[in-house]
Amino acid sequence: MIKAALLALASSWCLATWFVSGSYAEQREEALMAHEFQSAQSSADSISASINRQITLVRGIPVVMALEPWLAQQLSTKFGPGVHRSLLSMAEQGEIWLADPQLGQLARTLRDIVDRIGLSSLFVMNAAGDCVAEGHSGNSNGFTGANYADREYFLDAQKGQMGQQFAVGRVSSAYALFYSAPVILKNQFVGAVATRIDLEKAAQTISEKDFFITDENGVIVLAKDPDLVMRAVPNAKIFEISNQDRATRYKRQQFLTVDLHPVGDKAPAQLFRWKSARLPYVLATQHSSDNLLTIYVLKDLEVISNIRSERIWWFSLAALTGLATLLLVTGALLFLQRKRAHFQELAQINALLQAGNERLARRNDEQDRFLSMLSHELKTPLAVIRMSLGTGGTIDESSRKRLIRAVADINAIVERCLQTDRLEHGRIEVAQQTCNPGDILRQIIVASSETERICFEAPPLPDCVTDAQLLTVILANLIDNALKYSPGDTLVNISAEPTAQAGKDGLSIIVTNRPGPAGMPDPQQVFQRYYRAPGAHGKTGSGLGLHIAEGFARMLDGKLSYQPEADTVKFTLWMPR
Repeated sequence: MIKAALLALASSWCLATWFVSGSYAEQREEALMAHEFQSAQSSADSISASINRQITLVRGIPVVMALEPWLAQQLSTKFGPGVHRSLLSMAEQGEIWLADPQLGQLARTLRDIVDRIGLSSLFVMNAAGDCVAEGHSGNSNGFTGANYADREYFLDAQKGQMGQQFAVGRVSSAYALFYSAPVILKNQFVGAVATRIDLEKAAQTISEKDFFITDENGVIVLAKDPDLVMRAVPNAKIFEISNQDRATRYKRQQFLTVDLHPVGDKAPAQLFRWKSARLPYVLATQHSSDNLLTIYVLKDLEVISNIRSERIWWFSLAALTGLATLLLVTGALLFLQRKRAHFQELAQINALLQAGNERLARRNDEQDRFLSMLSHELKTPLAVIRMSLGTGGTIDESSRKRLIRAVADINAIVERCLQTDRLEHGRIEVAQQTCNPGDILRQIIVASSETERICFEAPPLPDCVTDAQLLTVILANLIDNALKYSPGDTLVNISAEPTAQAGKDGLSIIVTNRPGPAGMPDPQQVFQRYYRAPGAHGKTGSGLGLHIAEGFARMLDGKLSYQPEADTVKFTLWMPR
């Protein structure tokens, strides 16, 4: 009887040890996959942040350059809005324009800007798309006289919009991001200013072993493995584009597909088969700020082989230890001990499950509230888009503006959700640099659709050492909040003055407005995530703008405060200099 019990217990012990070792191995594999995915995502975020910093620096330069009155006057005088494309070759036409004193001076100015800022190139086109002057880095050949009328960034500028596009350089054959801005004189398009970011130069600091970057069409434009360049990811948009458009943008028509496929329906979503590897890879992605690029980072899971080999060793050790123990005790005592341990384990698991269910329920409630708010706030802009599209035919100017505003509202909501997520998870890095808050305020005011409602009065403001991008988000959110929740026939007043707090020199920027139908915000809740005044739900919004602004202010060692007055909504941003 005892022998039978011991034999049964020994068999049970070996079986349990096998399953436990398997479960332990699975836990280690899951932990490894989670760690490698987090590492891959961190690398993708880091690469994206590096590229975004360069995009932030570069994309504003054509805008500033295009606003120069002398440039618009020179393009209008030399070429005019009705100029036709040059019929000469690039070399012939370039030689003529390089010899022109005014265009030669313009080219020297552009080269000086390129050298001082560290750009790849900066060039000016007339209204026909001909490059009339350019400055570029290094000793590469110039491209004065080349025509870019078919480029998307020029076509966007021709419509009076800022343009952006990935393309293979027409003369340099470099893989680059292009950004442009229109030059307007007396409401007429007289040319465009454009610059580019060479991706190979932008990625010189990337040390990842397995990474590649695709453009918006899914074409690999940069990779550690040069054989991957100009291949496409599975189901890429490039296969929906005509051969002519492919040749125009990429100088080729055929694209091979890389061997990158999900492991299976039951496997985690981040697991992929990469090339002919025996074990899967984890894949993390991130987009650039302008959505022109997608960064892919892969991490191998070769350590899984060691984990699976170690399972046999752990099983053998545990089984032998258990069998030796069984020889020293009676079957009845071992049975009671294991039963007691089993009940304790079940109680612990039950407690953990109950606690996990409670946390999950709280999280689901929060997500339900957020999704309810988000669906409500997206209804209005989506209704505007649906109504405008439903009319059929040509969209008039008024409808176009409503469409643009509706899309902007949706983009603002999504962007604020993303900013909140990065803020809550500490994924935002502060990049200190010297900037002028007055210049930033003016740029925001000029970009606003309600510029006439904004009154900015302040003496020349001193420069500050801070993160210009985060400061721009703070000020833009404050101004947008004031415009949105104040009566449409009232002004939003902005003032600024040097002040000091706790012995530190700083600057106070004050934004005030009259309260609208939504009433005065609650001082106790105004900076809480998702908070909106009870009467504010007639306006599109996410309830995240002031929450983001206050969080970013703290990251900059500043302070954002709200001081309600009798008939004035007043926010004060103090930041150190």
